[in-house]
This record gives sequence, structure tokens and C-alpha cells, in this order.
Amino acid sequence: MSTKPGSIQFWPDMPTVGPCVNMCKTRKPKIAPDMAISGQVDRNNQTGVTKYDNFYYECGSNNQCPASAGEEVVKACQCLNEFAEAAAIMQVIRQGGQDMICSSGTPKKPDGK
Repeated sequence: MSTKPGSIQFWPDMPTVGPCVNMCKTRKPKIAPDMAISGQVDRNNQTGVTKYDNFYYECGSNNQCPASAGEEVVKACQCLNEFAEAAAIMQVIRQGGQDMICSSGTPKKPDGK
């Protein structure tokens, strides 16, 4: 079998993707109520585990992260790919929805069956 030189075009009208946009990731500590079997956990009884809100910013032409006051830069300006983290979070939410138990104690799927 022989082939001729040239380009193979399966999808000739595909859109082009622009260059990567420099982004940075920051985090800021948050105070959030925790829950336990006995109910809401008071801030005075927390075990010292710090929780964070994460933020993403587009970096300017000076390649500096425009973090707000109180934010810690986790990842400096670069071409970020957070797809794996986003996919993992979506999977946790999906599986959590499948593990819901109604007040009767009987496991049920989100569709009610």
C-alpha cells in the first residue's frame, strides 16, 4: 500500500483555539460553620482546620497576579489547566447525590426511585 504526500483534513471548518491566557490561583481563609451529628459546630469548638475560598484571576500585561488583600497566591501567573481538579469535584458532587438518604432511612437515588 502506498500513500501520497499531503495534508489530511477530516474537519476542515474546525475553529482555531487561541493562545493560552496567563492566570493565577489564590486562596483566602474563610470562616464557615461546620456541621456534626450533634448539629452546628461553634467556632470556639473547631479543631483548627482552616478552610479556604479559591479565586482565579487573569494576569495583566505585567504578568502580576491581581490578588486582593488577604489572599495568598497559590499558583503564580502561568498557563493553568485545572481540568482534573474540576472533574474530580464534579464527580464528588455526582456521587454525593447518589448517596442521599431520605428521612425514612431508605437509600434513594436523586430521581426518587
